[in-house]
Amino acid sequence: MALRITAEERQEIKDEFINENQSTIGHYSTILAEYCQTKTLVKDTTIISKIFPSYDKMDSIAGNILFILATMENGEKPLQSVAGQISGMLSASDNYSDRTDAMHTAMEILTISAPYAVFTYSRNGHPMIATMISDPDLISKNIHLPLERPTEQNETLGSFDWQLSNDIPAMFKLNHIGLRVRLLQEPDEEIPNEHDFSKDAVKQRELCNKQLGRRFLSEKYNGKKIFFNWSADYRVRMYSVGYYLNPQGNEVEKNMIELYKGEKLTFKGIQRLKKSIASAYGLDKKTELQQTQWFMKNQKMLHLRVRNAKEPYTFQSLVRAWKDHLKGETVHTMIELDSTQSQAQILAVLLHSKEIAETCNVIPSYDNGTLVQKDLYQLVADRMSDIIAEQQIAA
Repeated sequence: MALRITAEERQEIKDEFINENQSTIGHYSTILAEYCQTKTLVKDTTIISKIFPSYDKMDSIAGNILFILATMENGEKPLQSVAGQISGMLSASDNYSDRTDAMHTAMEILTISAPYAVFTYSRNGHPMIATMISDPDLISKNIHLPLERPTEQNETLGSFDWQLSNDIPAMFKLNHIGLRVRLLQEPDEEIPNEHDFSKDAVKQRELCNKQLGRRFLSEKYNGKKIFFNWSADYRVRMYSVGYYLNPQGNEVEKNMIELYKGEKLTFKGIQRLKKSIASAYGLDKKTELQQTQWFMKNQKMLHLRVRNAKEPYTFQSLVRAWKDHLKGETVHTMIELDSTQSQAQILAVLLHSKEIAETCNVIPSYDNGTLVQKDLYQLVADRMSDIIAEQQIAA
């Protein structure tokens, strides 16, 4: 499970778990200490002493490893995933930065986890680890849910030695945007055969799980104001965290999430909504005039067009917003606006190049007096196709 709780709340859950299991952790620490003194598998025998300079430090690491095992959903996980979690934790330790040795050490630690976990294999032969201490109550506490109030806590993503400033205006604004959930019509995901452990079946089970989670949360938060906690990576790219619901998730998730505070559409907003509906149907490469013309021709039959839309859930959400507008209600739907090709647009401005600016729609382009929308990716693809065809003819 990977919905969202605050880092502070998560740490409280971990601390409570560790405090309640001190005797077990103490035993585990002893096992680790004895193993570390006699181990021979890691090339650098001083690494373990750096990781575990004292029993206090070891208790913390042992407690976190036990917490990982105790909160494994469904009681089983791919061995590589669990080893990756532990190696990431070891890599974050003081004086420990070698990722390869961290992974080796994580695997060695898991080999002495017999009282708490066992190795097994999936039906298609992949190594798995099954926990012996799965705690359903702890798992439910550890579910990451949308927030009911904005948070001031910002996490930095990735293993980088830097701190993110809480004064970033965009981060503050994103954390304080109130949202709401509104269920979309989507067909039930097909449940695969329980004995099928193929890659496609595993992926399909995940889709089923996510769909059930979305529906549960849409009922839980129906009509309520929710917030997401946003984090940034070292490039200060912003990411919202959430598994079943996420403003940056797949098409269904993105269109289930609306602004809590709606607005009455202005003339400009009405025109933008019309064009967006046409674009979601499949006219995203057409000019704004062509998009508007398509909408005017089809506006009375929009409900019949959902099935054939290029982006059916985006189309469904936007059509619902149009119906809200026609009823005189406020509109809560977010409309996506994207640059044609932002890198080329910036390059065009820096180089003062009219030619580049036309290819990425910084300035308008015309074909026999008609406004056209350029697609730089398609222009490159077409030119490459021509070059390949020319080379084949020459050969």
